[in-house]
Amino acid sequence: MKSLLIMLLAPLVLSGCVKAISDQSLALIDRSVTYAAVQTSPDSNLGKHLLVGGRIIASTSTNELSSMEIEQITVDSAGVPVEINQSAGRFIAESTAFYDRSIYRPGNMVTMVGEVTGKRQQVSDGITRLYPVLTIKELYLWDPDKFGGRKIQRDENPYVSTHDQPLPDRPLAPFIPRR
Repeated sequence: MKSLLIMLLAPLVLSGCVKAISDQSLALIDRSVTYAAVQTSPDSNLGKHLLVGGRIIASTSTNELSSMEIEQITVDSAGVPVEINQSAGRFIAESTAFYDRSIYRPGNMVTMVGEVTGKRQQVSDGITRLYPVLTIKELYLWDPDKFGGRKIQRDENPYVSTHDQPLPDRPLAPFIPRR
């Protein structure tokens, strides 16, 4: 009976764990290399793999190359963003795989393992900046409701919802505005 209970509860317990990056990709990471070091000197860190997270600023996709400008955000050792209101700069993430711009759109949070492959000068917001370029080895897109998603304001009518509002977030009782 005890083993049956464990078998029934194990999936529920394990479903709460979020694994952003696979163990194979985590094994590639050089833990001695920090994002700040790559930002300062991309050329001296060529070929090194880095675990980094961030918020997508812009993205482009063609048949040959997908490219994202990402504002760096600190992640913990598992890849979960921890300092979402602080950034050490921006970087370019590139891949020959196709990343749809409608899914990987500005404002969404990602965690990735990337290989430092160079630097690029680019104009963003009217400012010319030097960006490190990372080739994506693995990329994880975070649920927008978990990091920076749409939240219902206290006096907003919850019955007026958009297609991106999950069903469990919709109310079960009548809306009574607070005054």
